[in-house]
Parts: sequence; C-alpha cells; structure tokens
Amino acid sequence: MSFIDLKANDVWSEGDIERRVNAIIRSKVTAEDELKAARLSRGEMDESATAFVSLVDEFIRNAIQEGRAAKADMTILKEVFVYEAAETRLARYKLSEGLIKPPEPVDPMLPPVELVETTPPVIEYIYPPITEFILDDEGNEIPNPDWPLVIADNEERAQAQAIIDAVTPEVLEMYQIRHPV
Repeated sequence: MSFIDLKANDVWSEGDIERRVNAIIRSKVTAEDELKAARLSRGEMDESATAFVSLVDEFIRNAIQEGRAAKADMTILKEVFVYEAAETRLARYKLSEGLIKPPEPVDPMLPPVELVETTPPVIEYIYPPITEFILDDEGNEIPNPDWPLVIADNEERAQAQAIIDAVTPEVLEMYQIRHPV
C-alpha cells in the first residue's frame, strides 16, 4: 500500500504522484544534501560520509518505491471506480420491469391481516414498466416511443455485467478494502 487513500474517490495523476514523492524527499533531504551525497559518493569516503550517503540514498530510494506503489494502487483504484459504477448501474431497476413500490411497513402492534387466497395481489409501481407496444385511444397496439430507452437500458446493463464478469482479483481485493463487510 502507498500514500493513496484507497477509500477516497480521488484520482491522482502521474504528476501528482511525482510531486508527492518529491515533497516526501524534500521533507527530510534538502537539495544541498542530495548534491553533497552525490559528490561524496564519487570520492573516497570516511565512515561518517558513508553513513550520510547511505541515509540519503536509502530515504530517496524508499520515497521512489512509495511512488511506484502509489502508481500501482492508482491503476487498480481506477479499475475499482469502473467496477463500482457498473455495480451501481446494475442496481437500478430495469425499465422493462418497472420499479415496484415497496410494501408499507407492518406495525407490530396491529393484529395480522388475513389475506384471501383468491384475491390477486395488487402491484403498485413507482415507475411502471415500459413495454414495446402501447394502446392508442381506440385500443389498437402501436409502437411505444419510449421503447428505445429500454433497448439502451438493456445494452448499458449488459456492458456493466461484462465489467463485473471480467473483474480481476486485485480489483476485488481493493474493492473489499473500500467496502468492508
């Protein structure tokens, strides 16, 4: 893991990551220290010079490694964003099925209502399904002008399902970090 906040929805560019790595380096190593270490490493060094060069090199190497980890995390995180969008898309109701109104909550203080088996259930819709044909004023079937919306809805759902079906284990692992159970 890196300095990227995996739970945030921030997108870091390569430049953002490089600036952060440079800021990490400059937080402990000045440009003068870096030049001094480079000069010292070219010549004969005593024990203190060797220790100084090692510290500078190790800190810079660690910061660069953290930057590489951030780039790898950002690559996977962008895929997680796509996966999350696909999940959100599939969670929406299908236009061809409509959106059924949820049942009213039952008051536990009231006695249970006895349902008559012969009564067909009444389905209440928040959004009724869109059908391919509708009835005109004379009762004749005519093409529904909203039917292309259903076709587009089905295509979007198929694309979202394809994304979910192709998800990699790395994306799922990061998704679990973002959405713990």
